[in-house]
Amino acid sequence: MTLSTSRQQFLTHEPQPAEDIRYGRRGGIFVSRCMCALFIFLAALLATLVGVAVYFLSPHNLSIETEEFWDDNRPFYSQNAQSAKDLRLSPHVVPSFYRLKLRANLDNSSFTGEVFIKLKADKPLNNIVLHSKDLSINSVKLTEQTYERVETLKLKRHIRSDDNSVHRNDSMNNVINESTAFVEIRNNTVPDVQSTTEAAIANNQLNDASIPAQVTHSNSRTIDVSSIVNEKVGDRLILTFGSFLQPNVDYVLQLSFSGKITDALTGFYKSSYLDEDKNLKVMGVTQFEPISARAAFPCFDEPIFKSQFEISIAHRRNLTVLSNMKVSSEEDIADDPEWKWTHFEKSVFMPTYLVAYVICDFQALETNYTSKDNVTKTIKVWARPQLISNARYALSITPKLLNYYEDVFGVPYALDKLDLIAIPEFSSGAMENWGLITFRETTLLVDETENVPRDKQNVAIDIAHELAHQWFGNLVTMQWWTDLWLNEGFATYIEYIGVNYVEPNWNTFDMFTKDKMELLRTDALKNTSPVSREVVDASEISQKFDEISYAKGASLIRMLNHTITEEKFHNGLVLYLNRWKYSNAKANDLWVSMSEATKTVPGSDGVSLVDFMLTWTQQAGYPVVLVQRNYLTGNVTFSQKLFTTAEEPYQQMSSQQWHIPISYTSVSAPSDTWSTSPKLWLTGNVTEANLPLNPDQALYVNVDAI
Repeated sequence: MTLSTSRQQFLTHEPQPAEDIRYGRRGGIFVSRCMCALFIFLAALLATLVGVAVYFLSPHNLSIETEEFWDDNRPFYSQNAQSAKDLRLSPHVVPSFYRLKLRANLDNSSFTGEVFIKLKADKPLNNIVLHSKDLSINSVKLTEQTYERVETLKLKRHIRSDDNSVHRNDSMNNVINESTAFVEIRNNTVPDVQSTTEAAIANNQLNDASIPAQVTHSNSRTIDVSSIVNEKVGDRLILTFGSFLQPNVDYVLQLSFSGKITDALTGFYKSSYLDEDKNLKVMGVTQFEPISARAAFPCFDEPIFKSQFEISIAHRRNLTVLSNMKVSSEEDIADDPEWKWTHFEKSVFMPTYLVAYVICDFQALETNYTSKDNVTKTIKVWARPQLISNARYALSITPKLLNYYEDVFGVPYALDKLDLIAIPEFSSGAMENWGLITFRETTLLVDETENVPRDKQNVAIDIAHELAHQWFGNLVTMQWWTDLWLNEGFATYIEYIGVNYVEPNWNTFDMFTKDKMELLRTDALKNTSPVSREVVDASEISQKFDEISYAKGASLIRMLNHTITEEKFHNGLVLYLNRWKYSNAKANDLWVSMSEATKTVPGSDGVSLVDFMLTWTQQAGYPVVLVQRNYLTGNVTFSQKLFTTAEEPYQQMSSQQWHIPISYTSVSAPSDTWSTSPKLWLTGNVTEANLPLNPDQALYVNVDAI
């Protein structure tokens, strides 16, 4: 998700003009000056007595002390967990598939829906806890599904050779009649064994080869629901059952619900605009990151629970519906001819925060590109009709970026289509929903006839950022929001690389330097935080979408690239994405993949790449390196300390040490010999080295860092 650059608007109070103020005596009570003084003295005396009484009668042990973010009595990166971790969902119940059906009525700002969630437990439990926010839960049903593979070839068959008629015994009939299709809330998931066999019988073609070797015998059992509790704290929907869920058994949780389409710019909300005739047009939009999918349908709304989704939306015929996947079919609604169902293909595995759908009357410009796996994929850019001509630039650079990113990441774009849509009212800059990226209008559309360079630049940066997320964040997803910085920091770094590729004349990395200098001011403050600061519960997630996660995260990824060389960085990235695609990973998993691709860290004597990166991601602030050169002996001393603008920084922050890669060269050396790879490491407070430089050669340390 791209950070918003908008600022809050403040209301001002306009004082009443002096000429409108009127004074006039309307009667009252008059007192002398002595009486006024006496009243004031008595009031002051009474206030003093009350204050003294409160002080001496109040228990001193109830005094409240304020606590700053950092506490020198605990590690600088730890926090008060309290009982908030209990609000995380249980890892013992895991969903794998959602069948979501919604009927969205933009006229009265409401929706109704039904969701079927296929899930399993890994230990006996008599409850399921998931998320639901501001939804009315109308019904709950839990069904247990068990399957048995039944042998069929050993059953008796009598074939009369004279008329080739086939006689099946009762046991064969019973097996076939009782077999049912596998329950995945989908039609025709498994071939109909009974109809296939009977067709063979009718054509006198039944033999050992035509009879299935096995059929699936399915049993279902409805489990009683004992209680339904919707807790406001943590938005938890707690379902308790009359019997225990058994480990490794398929269950289908069915919930019907209803809710309101809000104006809050989160969850499932309404956006509006005026068309060319000044008519008000309303559209339905979703914005689920980080924790608003639960406001649209009951779900396991944490990134670790990646599942497949099959979505159907009922809507008015004059509107278009978009979602993550391609449209699979459309269906008339018999009792309401003005409405229809739009069904979408089943998605890849993804977290709930990436689910998206939009209901609108927009128009689109279309193109396509051929991916590295030789599949032609459709790209559409959507906007309201009067602005669709401003989508041409976005349409022109998107296929170039996708092709380039497939080379950078070593993995083809995962879906068969990509929609980019400009939303009139949108809270952030853009959102990387898989296959349906939503943008603020100003970050996707640009009027090229006005030729405002900065507008075009903003569009390119935001598109490059969100497309990078299709791999980093979507294909491989963080386990929990503590590692949000890796998603956003990586996408921020790659956006500069992407824009530099499609617009090489813009000198994009000069912008990176400027943004980095802004970051250094923020990160030097006393109350700065690590990029990998622990997120205890959902209430802290929004605090992670900050400059530290985006800009500092990008700077650390760039430092890693410069340290191990671009080739090894690319190899580690490909290894990481292929190892963890369609699943979840932690930042440490990336460092491990980079270590495997690197083998040995340049310029080091046993420096661990994992330890190197942890000193930067789990410590707040950054160091300043002091370089002292002895021109007579050639010895150079490198030392580090915390750089801060605080007069009294926290003690534990002051004692931090980083693993710092030191690259250097002579300013007089040819520029094509300069390298960002480190020639030595500073892992303690001080290190010394004898550098092969003449006294008249200027020393350039930290090559190409800024």
